[in-house]
Amino acid sequence: MRRLTILILMICCAHLGAQDSFFSLSDATEEAESEEKPIVLIFSGSDWCKPCIALKKTILETNQFQDFSKKLVMLHLDFPYKKTNRLSKKQTQHNEDLAEKFNPQGQFPKVILINAQQERLGEVVYQKDMEVDRFIKEIQTILQ
Repeated sequence: MRRLTILILMICCAHLGAQDSFFSLSDATEEAESEEKPIVLIFSGSDWCKPCIALKKTILETNQFQDFSKKLVMLHLDFPYKKTNRLSKKQTQHNEDLAEKFNPQGQFPKVILINAQQERLGEVVYQKDMEVDRFIKEIQTILQ
């Protein structure tokens, strides 16, 4: 019984976490249209790209950015290297298709803002030791 309870809690927690960000452009676009929010595309290599890992840890996972991101639709496009972290073929193809369209140079990390019509609004260039305030300010500048 205890194992069943733990399994149910894990499934519920995973579902709640998935509501904070999206993994498909169609879902993100639907949310962006209904909520009138911009979409933030985050291209990353979660298990090999040191700047991507730093961006996640020092910016994206902070309480300050989490509060700010409620005004945005977050779309994470990961390109992991390790076999244990590989995505499904469908998710990999989805991410590669969006990389061809929005990140053809294959730069990581890459943070691009688009609208619900998938028109590019701008990009934030993450730099080593960038602070959350500056990252948020750059997004706000693009959205003005």
